[in-house]
Amino acid sequence: MTSRTLYSLAIVALALFVEQGQVSTAQLAFVGDSGSKARELRGVRQARGLAMNSHATDQSLGARVEPVVLASAKKKVYQFRSVDYPGATDSGVWDYDGGTAVGFFSYPGNEGYGFYFHGTTYHFLNFPGAIETTAFGVNASGQVVGGYFDSAGKGRGFIYHGGKFTKLDPPHSKYAEARTITDDGVIVGDYVDAHNYQRGFVDRNGVFTTITYPGVRYTFSTSINSSGDIVGFYIDHSNNAHGFLLSKGVYSSMDYPGAIGTYAFAINDAGEMAGGYYDADDVEHGFTYSGGVFNQVDVPGAIATELCRIRNDGDVTGFIEDGLKELHGVIGH
Repeated sequence: MTSRTLYSLAIVALALFVEQGQVSTAQLAFVGDSGSKARELRGVRQARGLAMNSHATDQSLGARVEPVVLASAKKKVYQFRSVDYPGATDSGVWDYDGGTAVGFFSYPGNEGYGFYFHGTTYHFLNFPGAIETTAFGVNASGQVVGGYFDSAGKGRGFIYHGGKFTKLDPPHSKYAEARTITDDGVIVGDYVDAHNYQRGFVDRNGVFTTITYPGVRYTFSTSINSSGDIVGFYIDHSNNAHGFLLSKGVYSSMDYPGAIGTYAFAINDAGEMAGGYYDADDVEHGFTYSGGVFNQVDVPGAIATELCRIRNDGDVTGFIEDGLKELHGVIGH
């Protein structure tokens, strides 16, 4: 299987791999410049080559797994506009609330920074002392969540509001990142625990609940809607990625028809989902999912497309890779 070009930019997470009984850390770093991309790609190759010598026994307190019956896939057309941080070589949009967009950017030679965009103005975001920062989510109150790497290479989550950063770490976590924040302040993200398992979490006013897809070691939770439905993706024991939905205590695995890897990143209040998948030729496409039907979404002229959020009005955000191997943020209507 060939190496991914944009999958690593999508995960933006931390993974652990086991090799000859020794636990090592593979950082799938936050999206940034060429140096950051190299780390991400390196981490992805390691994650895809995981030696799964130990298996998860945490079944998420009796959670059930049920299959999803899928209809055939279709194509869906959006009108896209670009959102690129001024002068940056790479940019991406992770979230958009209709007025404010948040994401990442990088210049040549740096590790990457976060930004938020409102009206016609871009605002720089970097956690104090961090060597790399990414903004992942924003709510109607202007609260921004994301992740950063400190000078020691540790990944941490954060909340930004009113010009102030607050660190966010689930209990007993080695690494963490915050992916989404709802208008009610509920936060979803993922972390590496003390046993080197990758897990998702939900933070409700400081009370953390762990999300673990049954029977696997690597779970990433990425979004939650007003009904409490959670989406994300997991890596199975054959090192393949699958999207999932957690609704009313039941996990459902989801794969785009014919895909060799599926990553669910977003769900809105109507239950519509968005993410990315890799086809049999190892090319990444965006997708939306509604009513049992997957819809392929590609930005014209892009060599890879990924969707990160889907709003209640159906608008989507994400980023693309162009023919020059540069990234551009997009918002689709």
